[in-house]
Amino acid sequence: MTNCQFKTTTFTTINELKQGPVTLTGYYQLTWNNFLLITHYGERQTFVLLQDGRRLVIDKPLKQALKDFSVINHCYQRCTIPYYDILGEKHPIRAFVAGRNLLVPSMGIQNTEVVYYMAKPLKGHYYLDDQQEMMLLFEIGRESLNVSVPAYQRKFDKILKQADAISQMHLGELHEMEHRYGIERDCACYGNQFYERAELASKAF
Repeated sequence: MTNCQFKTTTFTTINELKQGPVTLTGYYQLTWNNFLLITHYGERQTFVLLQDGRRLVIDKPLKQALKDFSVINHCYQRCTIPYYDILGEKHPIRAFVAGRNLLVPSMGIQNTEVVYYMAKPLKGHYYLDDQQEMMLLFEIGRESLNVSVPAYQRKFDKILKQADAISQMHLGELHEMEHRYGIERDCACYGNQFYERAELASKAF
């Protein structure tokens, strides 16, 4: 990683990140692989933490920045609705999901404190009871960053678990399509599977 502005095992909060040096821009092409999280910055601007540690403020509301992201990456919310219907959720808080790529909201999307985070580089998370925040543990190459964000534990876990389930549906469909068209290979690429791993770990003790 080049020009990285955070050091290994850095602990910070989303508010501390916002208060640090930022670069103001009218537009930035956000992709699945160039940022870690995105959230409100005031009423009409959007804060973005890039994977290389830089902090951007995009001069447009979060809703528009997310819409631009979905168009650029061909990942539309309407395409996820059938999958949430399969999960049987009446009023889901929907993530942006495309196979192994997941951009997940930390809470209800109407909440001004919502933070959308990339789940692919997320290596773990744990709840901070005193602060009522979730600590997100990111790893990018040799660098790691730990960011606490406002969250309600049960809701946070539910949103992430549902997004992970849809991720695995996508990959299962991809594997089935490859098989149908004569492409034979092991499908070892699954979602983050936080909950399956946690269940296996609990059975081991």
